Amino acid sequence: MINFWMALGIIQSPNDKMEVEDMGKLCFNELCNRSFFQYLEDTPDGHGQSIVTNLVKLKKVRSIFLNYETDEEPNIEESFLSTCISRFRYLRLFYLKGFSFEVLPSSIGTLKHLRYLSLNRNKKIKKLPDSISKLQSLQTLYLGGCSELEELPRDISNLVSLRTLSITTKQTCFPENGVGRLRSLRALYIFECKNLRSLPHDMRFCTTLSTLFIFKCEQLDLASRPDQVMQLSLQTLVISELPKTTALPQWLGGAAHTLQILLIKDCPKLVALPEWLPNLTSLQTLGIVGCPKLSSLPEGMQRL
Repeated sequence: MINFWMALGIIQSPNDKMEVEDMGKLCFNELCNRSFFQYLEDTPDGHGQSIVTNLVKLKKVRSIFLNYETDEEPNIEESFLSTCISRFRYLRLFYLKGFSFEVLPSSIGTLKHLRYLSLNRNKKIKKLPDSISKLQSLQTLYLGGCSELEELPRDISNLVSLRTLSITTKQTCFPENGVGRLRSLRALYIFECKNLRSLPHDMRFCTTLSTLFIFKCEQLDLASRPDQVMQLSLQTLVISELPKTTALPQWLGGAAHTLQILLIKDCPKLVALPEWLPNLTSLQTLGIVGCPKLSSLPEGMQRL
């Protein structure tokens, strides 16, 4: 919801000391307290096709939100996507969760105002057009659950405004000058990357990253990269279901003064926690579950 508001320009940071995301959380909580939100029960989907048909008849559209939450994989024709892109030049939000299509038109790169793009749970798409890297205003890109995606777009580092990125890919490693060069990135979600063996080599450049989620990556060993301490701004780190991970990387020690939440779950080969763990002066929540080989905590934990 907060990312939607950001994409539509509804919320802005009141000053340089507050992130836009934090302002969004304040607004969301206030609206909840005032009962502005109401949960709606699922209804039988008998009007999906008519909604899509009527959509292309509209003119002044800034947001397209199509969300399919069943086990089925409804298809969207490339012609529909092309029509939306060509007709709605000022589109800011394009949300296509749970729909499958093989080709995202290269004309997506012409949507200069697009701030939010979600292709979550697209089981057919294998490649994204390189033109997606032209979306200079894009703040949020969701590619989670795109299990057939062979690689990330070339020149993804050109997405200079990108703040939130969710990834599922078949790659074994991320290329240089890619994800690690996204200087505005605040949140990174890496999940169900079954072939991934290491994190981006240039993670040290993600100095603005505050949230990192990594889960269900069967081949990933977090300690596989050289131990190089980096100056990070991480506040939340969640790792889960990483069967190859034996230790946390030393470079995470660069977040010693900022990390507030550390959750580790279902890492059966994790044998030890790093010596820098007691140095996490801002830590508020520490959770460790399903790590049977972890027999002790580092000395000095009482300082936390």
